[in-house]
Amino acid sequence: MSEITPEQELLNQLKTDKRSIKIQAIVKLSRIGKTEATLQEIVPIMNSDDRELSFFAAQAASKICNKLGIDLNEYIGKHNLSAPSQPKGILNRESFLNPSKEKIPELLRLIRNEPKKISQSLLPAVGAFLTRHGSVDDSEFIKSQLLTDNSNLSLPFLNAAESIAPGVLLEVLPNLLASGECLVRSRAICALQKIDAVEAERHFADLLASRNAENRLAGLGIAMLFPYNRVKDYLITLLTEEKDRDVIEACQTVLVSNPELETALGILDKVDTVASDQRNVLSHVFKYVCKAMAVVGIMSKEEADPNRILELWKEQRLQSFLNDLEVQLSFADSNKKEAIINWIEKNKKHPKVEALIKKLEHNPQTEDIYRKLNNLPSLAEEGLQTYNLSDISSDNELNSINESIPTDKPASKNDEETIKTLKSIDLENIAQYKAWVTELAQDETDSNSSLKAEAINTMVRAMRGNRLIDIAKEGLRSKHEEVRLASFKALERTNPDYLNENLSILLKEESENLRVRIIRFAIKYDEAEAIKGLKHLLSSEDKNMRSNAVSCLGLCSFAHTAKLLTKQLEKEDHPVIAKQITSIILSNPSKGLLDAIDQLSANSSPAVSMVISQARNDLADIVEKLPETFVQEKGIEESILDAVEKKQTEKPYSVANVRALAKQNKEQHKEKKEINVSLIISALIVVLVIIGLPIMIMNMPEKEEKPLKGKKSNKLSERIHAKKSGVPNKFRMNRACSITGTVEIALSDTTIIVIHEQSKINVKFDNGLPLSVKANDRVKLTIVPYKTNPQGIIMARGQKLEKEAL
Repeated sequence: MSEITPEQELLNQLKTDKRSIKIQAIVKLSRIGKTEATLQEIVPIMNSDDRELSFFAAQAASKICNKLGIDLNEYIGKHNLSAPSQPKGILNRESFLNPSKEKIPELLRLIRNEPKKISQSLLPAVGAFLTRHGSVDDSEFIKSQLLTDNSNLSLPFLNAAESIAPGVLLEVLPNLLASGECLVRSRAICALQKIDAVEAERHFADLLASRNAENRLAGLGIAMLFPYNRVKDYLITLLTEEKDRDVIEACQTVLVSNPELETALGILDKVDTVASDQRNVLSHVFKYVCKAMAVVGIMSKEEADPNRILELWKEQRLQSFLNDLEVQLSFADSNKKEAIINWIEKNKKHPKVEALIKKLEHNPQTEDIYRKLNNLPSLAEEGLQTYNLSDISSDNELNSINESIPTDKPASKNDEETIKTLKSIDLENIAQYKAWVTELAQDETDSNSSLKAEAINTMVRAMRGNRLIDIAKEGLRSKHEEVRLASFKALERTNPDYLNENLSILLKEESENLRVRIIRFAIKYDEAEAIKGLKHLLSSEDKNMRSNAVSCLGLCSFAHTAKLLTKQLEKEDHPVIAKQITSIILSNPSKGLLDAIDQLSANSSPAVSMVISQARNDLADIVEKLPETFVQEKGIEESILDAVEKKQTEKPYSVANVRALAKQNKEQHKEKKEINVSLIISALIVVLVIIGLPIMIMNMPEKEEKPLKGKKSNKLSERIHAKKSGVPNKFRMNRACSITGTVEIALSDTTIIVIHEQSKINVKFDNGLPLSVKANDRVKLTIVPYKTNPQGIIMARGQKLEKEAL
């Protein structure tokens, strides 16, 4: 089977339903096309109703005919091909695209002296003409075209500006970057890259982070303008979530064209942290990169074997991969979380994986995953909720109940087996081990801190008595972190008032692992002090501490944390933590917040840059759809705007300024369109009245008195035109509705997550929850939904809350 040539590949792309790919293929064929077979495919497109397709096809046909040494019109006639008729005389498209040598001076004089004689339809051809025959004298004309048009038909003038009038680029780039056409944006980024590489990369990241596949493809088309060590990270990050086949193939093409061992290892870093479909995508690209390394001679065929590379990854990268899994698990959707858990299950006997599993137990965000991996009931299933002393049976009562049951001490075992025994003890079998467990828990010598800590955990689970509280209070003073941690968890569930009374002392805890739990607890009692502690944790080198800190900040009032979160986003180097921050930001949308995100400096991590760009795009969409009556929480705008310095505003081509210009252009286009529609409707009405007036007069019935009727209600019209903002059809944006559901979790004193018909709804009551609710409570609510966030959770303002009668 013969190999497909680049020309044949481009001809195949003409069949795509992605318009930008088709235009780009035609433009590329104008450069490399050299066969009559290509000409036969291109000429019919010249007759398209789409002005852009028609022009670029005509330009390509003209260039191919020049290479073949044939006349385009003669070729069209000879082969009975359909092509558009051209105006007679000098001013036709072909005259500009393929001028004779003696006509060039005449065309230049026309452009420079009488440009108004050139029809609008011929302007793209004029741009192509100036690219080849113009000079700096045509700068003003080129600039005027680029300032008034940023459609794909402006591309010939952009080529002309780069070739003969580079001085106009700074003035016209903002308008081109604000184009709604991805090919224009990508070409403008190419031009900007020569002027300001850092800002160009921000625009490049915006294209890759777009929800529109054609934008991502346009970004991939210019990827190699940027340093490859950053490009490969952008592309690997993109592949972890990409679903579009064309985008996946384009990523693969770039990575395989620049095969590196680091690329192959980087893909393996991600392959077991994604859902099964994406794992297949990454595995496929990984194998092609390995094959390419052998083909170009970077490694021998044996060295580049995928299994050999996998073994190398285990030697070099397994530990860093495991270190990263904990934070990955702390904020992953259900599919990713399931994939990671499955990988850990398959490899749990590996010593390094065993160590990871033990770490998961002490992280508040992964504690339930630890329990799942060890076949233990979850915290919710085990009922480890806070309870009052009045609900606890006293030690004496327990003694009297179990006095006839002998108390055993397990046979002498090593510590590991003893801990397993302690973990297996529950309410059903505690009686026989009660004295032994108590003895371990109250060991004042702390001779074995691991056993003491596990014994306290066992008492929390199965021996809820006053003795436990006394032991836990004493345990808070232990020199061993794990004993203090177990004691705090015990008091958090049995005597939170004691912890609250000693909060100022507890917040001085040196262990970050315990301090994050203390701060999470403190949020309910002293938010200001808790935020101070979280600010310190955000500077931790331990990414798991930073992740926990962000998680806690999400439980606080956004007005008090907006500035802190925005600053952290600017310096954060881990994409998962950046996603945690942007998730909180997207749940609290505002124009001021969008301005602050626009001002963020370029991030050193491409993966984080992608997260920020995606959040910026999503936030812009949300803000645009917010009702005019929407008001952000008091004081929040000032906090946000103070969060970052306005470093980009002096650059007219900055992301912030370009976004504002794009919005302005969109509004002007909408107004112009509405005016045109209104004029057409008015003209039609006048014509109809003039035509129908005589008939109306002749057939006019005698005037008849009719009883007055009330005005027709316009409520139906309002319902039909209710604005939406990504909220499912059963809800209406900014319209109150009543629902029933089950409380999944109470996030704070103002916010709960409710499950309603398999949908998750984040309900926030601005003045606090009207009544106390807990997980699994059935409730009735009146809410005002206003958007759906990227995780699919419906965001709503709460108006009324009551428990559903049993």
